[in-house]
Amino acid sequence: GGTDAAGESGSDVADATVGTPWRVALRPEAADRVADEFVLSTRGQGLREAGTLEVRIGATDDPAVLSAEDAAFAIAGPTAEPTLLSDAGPSSSVRAGARARFDAAAPFEDVGPSRETLRASARDDLSTAFAAELDAALEGAERLDRRADANVLTLSLAVGARTDHLFGDVRTWAEHAGIAAREQFIAPRDALVDRGLVETIKTPIGRGHPHSRLRVADEALAECAPVELVDVLAERFAGRSGHGGGGDASSDRTPVWRR
Repeated sequence: GGTDAAGESGSDVADATVGTPWRVALRPEAADRVADEFVLSTRGQGLREAGTLEVRIGATDDPAVLSAEDAAFAIAGPTAEPTLLSDAGPSSSVRAGARARFDAAAPFEDVGPSRETLRASARDDLSTAFAAELDAALEGAERLDRRADANVLTLSLAVGARTDHLFGDVRTWAEHAGIAAREQFIAPRDALVDRGLVETIKTPIGRGHPHSRLRVADEALAECAPVELVDVLAERFAGRSGHGGGGDASSDRTPVWRR
């Protein structure tokens, strides 16, 4: 299907708009996982911007609650053995309790940018090609945990290398888009370079120090479809070569921007 104003697939938003807005109060540990899981957080923020979802953070001992105009759910009890409570009655005690828990919960601010924000800012700050590749990569990814080697930082740099961008431009865009601060991209860049996945080429531009241009140095990473980028990154960081190609940074190849 097409995409709506929030940048999410039409079916996702259609499912979320039944009895909207949904009000969700998460336990703190669940909120932390949402913030760390970039694919999930971009979808959640898109629904928030569309007005179909409101998210807050409850207390550690409170049940996680979800409520709408005509339904409510609460997940109570210990994490190892949770109990699901539900009631579709508009005046049910579960719904009243869920709404009270939601109203008492704290705002959830650290969700991150929506998919539409990423697309628009990438087009404006970098290029249409970068925006399209990143969007396809996120669409094809089931998970993109910030704590894994294949995360939103290494993905952004890999997309920058595939679309002929400067390292400084990619991390400046990422900071403006709300992904991460500029300085957080040093370690991911070094990890990509150390594993022979990406090279940096000094490029004199005007006066001052030369800039570092990103270049793909791994055949599988250069040749895969954008929708496969996250899987390929994860495979390469794990030392696997499931998509073919040698992955030898020193092998003879034509740079992606010349092909």
